[in-house]
Amino acid sequence: MECIFRNDTATGDRAVSGFDNFLPMQVDDSVNELDTLTEDTDPSPTPSRKRGSEEGTSTGRRKRTKPHDDDSHRALALIAESSKKITDAIHMQATLDTLNHVNWQLITEKLEAMDLDLVDIMKVMKAFRSDGDLAKVFMSLTNTTIMRALVFEQLDMRHISSHCAGIKPDLSREIQEKKKQIGILEQRIIENGEASVTNASFVEMYQCAKNKEMQEKLYASNSK
Repeated sequence: MECIFRNDTATGDRAVSGFDNFLPMQVDDSVNELDTLTEDTDPSPTPSRKRGSEEGTSTGRRKRTKPHDDDSHRALALIAESSKKITDAIHMQATLDTLNHVNWQLITEKLEAMDLDLVDIMKVMKAFRSDGDLAKVFMSLTNTTIMRALVFEQLDMRHISSHCAGIKPDLSREIQEKKKQIGILEQRIIENGEASVTNASFVEMYQCAKNKEMQEKLYASNSK
C-alpha cells in the first residue's frame, strides 16, 4: 500500500503512484457509427428464407395442379374426329341431294337454248320425267354437242346429222360414267355415316364409363 499511496513531499497531498498514466476510457464515436451502419446494411436472412419457402410452396402447388390425364385428351381427339366425319358426311349428303334433285327449270332453259320447237321440248321433258337418272345426267352435262345428241336420241329424230350420230357412243359412255359417279358417292355417304355413328357411340360410352369411375372414387373418399 505504501508503494501506491504516498505523501507528496512538496505539497503534502496524498498521491497514487503507478496509476499516473491511467485516464478515463473514451469511446470513439466512429466505432458506434460503424456498428450502426453495419446493422443498417446487413440484410436479415429471415425474409429470404420466407420467400424461398413461399416459392417452394407455390412450385409444389403448380406441380400438383398440372394436368396429366391422357384419357381426357384421347376422348377429346375422338370427339373432334367424329365431328369431322359427321361434317364430311353432311357435306356429301348435300352434294348427293343436289345431284338427286332434278332442276326442271335448268333443263327447260337448256332445251330452249337448242332452238327446239315447243312440241319437241315437251317430248324430251316427258322422256326425262320417265327416267330421272337420264334427266340428272342431262342436267349435269356441259358439252353442247353431247347434250344435243341426247336430246335427238330421245326425240328419235331420223334427220340427226352425221356429226351428232358419231357422238352416240360417247353419249352412252358419258351416261354410264355419270351414273357410276352417283353410285360411288352414295356408297361413300353410307360408309361415312355408319362410321360417324359408331365413333359417336364409342365416345358416348367412354364418357359414361369415366363418369361412373369418378362417382365411385368420390363415394369411396366420402366413406372414409
